[in-house]
Amino acid sequence: FNEIAREINSGGISLGSIFYASSDISETTKLLTEAELDHLQDVANLLSVLKPLGAIITFLLLSFYCFCWYYKVSRYKYFWRPPGMIVSILQIFAVAIVCFAITLALGPQQTFYLLHDWAFSDKAQWFFYFQDSLMTTLMPEIVFANIAVMIGVLTFAIWLMINFMLGRALV
Repeated sequence: FNEIAREINSGGISLGSIFYASSDISETTKLLTEAELDHLQDVANLLSVLKPLGAIITFLLLSFYCFCWYYKVSRYKYFWRPPGMIVSILQIFAVAIVCFAITLALGPQQTFYLLHDWAFSDKAQWFFYFQDSLMTTLMPEIVFANIAVMIGVLTFAIWLMINFMLGRALV
């Protein structure tokens, strides 16, 4: 799993060189089938687009916040004033509740499939049966649910820190 994640995050160049050793140590076998390699390369390509996009959005947000701070300091009035901490917490909880409700309404597995359909519908095969794929044994859907929860918790923590700092700087 670690090797797959590392390769995906580095562009997927060496995904085909991931091997595993069977009970006979002298014999190694390729871990991924061609269809799995193609799907993981699609995932790597998607991440290579999303990472710079995230960096651009972060830069634009930070630039906007700096501009708002400069405007407030230089003109003694607000260009934009951030909402209070309670309103910010309510906003993030509202977004989380909507996402959670959609996931519950569709079902976690159907949500997983829907997101894969949206991201990879015109790409390589993305659905694999457990009996045909070591990758799905290493990376079952529950792993992605755990990752989603961790991302949500981290997002909430970062949201709180940013709103706290904005509240100090801009209010």
